[in-house]
Amino acid sequence: MYIGYYAPTVQDPMEWRVEYIRAIGSYGSGPHQFKSPMSICIHRGYIHIVDAGNNRISVLTYDIANERLEFNDEYGPYFTDAGLNHPWDIAIEYKDYGNRSWVTDYGNARIVSGYMGSQDISYSYGSYGSGIGEFKSPTGIAYYFQGDDEFLYVCDAGNKRVVRLKITSLIERLQWDREIKIPGASFLVDIIVDDQGVYVLDQGNSKIIGLNHELTHFNFVLGNKGTDTKEFMNPRAFMRRCIIRNSRIRNSRRLYG
Repeated sequence: MYIGYYAPTVQDPMEWRVEYIRAIGSYGSGPHQFKSPMSICIHRGYIHIVDAGNNRISVLTYDIANERLEFNDEYGPYFTDAGLNHPWDIAIEYKDYGNRSWVTDYGNARIVSGYMGSQDISYSYGSYGSGIGEFKSPTGIAYYFQGDDEFLYVCDAGNKRVVRLKITSLIERLQWDREIKIPGASFLVDIIVDDQGVYVLDQGNSKIIGLNHELTHFNFVLGNKGTDTKEFMNPRAFMRRCIIRNSRIRNSRRLYG
């Protein structure tokens, strides 16, 4: 199992095609190996890979001079002693130079946080269930701030809902803020947030669901299962700066693919 990375071949993002550059990594539990890499987050030059099968977060950096990815042994892998059980996704704070990592711990039904380079977590929130402060199979997670308020948006797949958690400013703890049920949801797998709203990926139904920031109403529902325009076949993740497909990293800036 490896991570491959690609580059766009044209300038217009709507016409992007990708060109394969190089692969890095292999299957296993060594410091430069992966088992089931699930998701990716790029933050201030560091590439964080959620290595679900090894229950850890790997760190890579890009060597500009030699145009290649390299494992960063100074900061990764991290959370190796955190007791993770199939971590799914990662979001990293970026307001006011923040750098705390927030990870959905799928098997333990919780959200954990800490810092790159640390082998243990510094905070854990949540337990198994369907109430406030509880999750069933948390998957995608996204960070977003509005003014002085910082939030995490989480796909609570087993409860078929999206949850918004507020990050309290003084001690960086989480407070349950609000939720919205997604009627007919199959498997909510990923989430992103921008200034226009919240976007949720329902893998089982091959749909993208648009919500407002306050999670009070639906903006749109897009997609069906298929191979034509505006159709998807088991979509796994949104494109942020990158998208992960078949254990490969691909550069992109399009909203979805």
